[in-house]
Amino acid sequence: MRRIEVKGWRRGQPVRLTANEWLKARQVGDTYGLPLLWGPAGAGAGLARGCGRNELKSGPTPGILKMVTFRAEAHGGRRVMQQLASGAQRLGIPLTDSQLQAFEVYYETLIAWNRRVNLTRITVYEEVQVKHFLDSLSCLPLIQRAKHDHTGEPTSAFQIIDVGAGAGFPGVALRIADPGLQLTLLEATRKKAEFLQFLVERLGLQGVTVINARAEEAGQNPMHREQYDLALARAVAEMATLAELTLPLVRVGGLVIAHKGEDPTHEVAVAQKAIATLGARLEKISPIAIQGLGGVRNLVVLQKVSPTPPRYPRRPGIPTKRPLN
Repeated sequence: MRRIEVKGWRRGQPVRLTANEWLKARQVGDTYGLPLLWGPAGAGAGLARGCGRNELKSGPTPGILKMVTFRAEAHGGRRVMQQLASGAQRLGIPLTDSQLQAFEVYYETLIAWNRRVNLTRITVYEEVQVKHFLDSLSCLPLIQRAKHDHTGEPTSAFQIIDVGAGAGFPGVALRIADPGLQLTLLEATRKKAEFLQFLVERLGLQGVTVINARAEEAGQNPMHREQYDLALARAVAEMATLAELTLPLVRVGGLVIAHKGEDPTHEVAVAQKAIATLGARLEKISPIAIQGLGGVRNLVVLQKVSPTPPRYPRRPGIPTKRPLN
């Protein structure tokens, strides 16, 4: 994010903040007077949106200093991440104020980077909460159950990889909600991987690694092949292709959780040959109802029952061009 120096006052006292510091430190109810320096890329507008002035879409002329005084109210006075908080509660995932604030910073960072990197077409505040954040969290109960062995105690060093992590859905959202997750974000596109690294550092997430590589390459790399307890995939590919991209990364006994749409039954049936060839079986399909998404989402869960044959995954691009149907 562009670092903008802000001079103004807070409760009658002078303040000097950068845009990043402001997004982290702002408090609802405090009154601020801020001069916004409008830059060529609308930098001032970006800061204004972060401060709740959504009506300021662009600056008048690059270089003009504009004074704005307002109360710091998150997005027009609404409670921060209200839809996310209530939806997560319905899923049995209570989120603390600090976690909701982390999601707020996530949103602001996503929107800022999305102006120059194609991360998402969904940018409206309320829609991101439901269609990205809440949808990502829908698999957390399954993950938390998988983290416990038959004794009911947490397994040690439970390793998760998010394949095709993109803008961080579901991996980063899950890590915010469950600070105990050990997570690897695998992303083939360099600019998206750079965004993920920036986001992880900005949020101060520990135990999170970003890897810029294709899944086909990682699956043949001894450092990653069959090293993970769980692989996640959301909006990556059809099941047959997805199986070849994820299963080689998972140890025997581990799981793959794939986010799918309303009825993945046919897609899964077509992929049965690929799933079996790669050493797995279908464990279950779990429907998840999320208010505001429209329709039922499904989580397809595969269990790895035998090692993946050495020839898989095939070279980059082949799993998509010639799925193992």
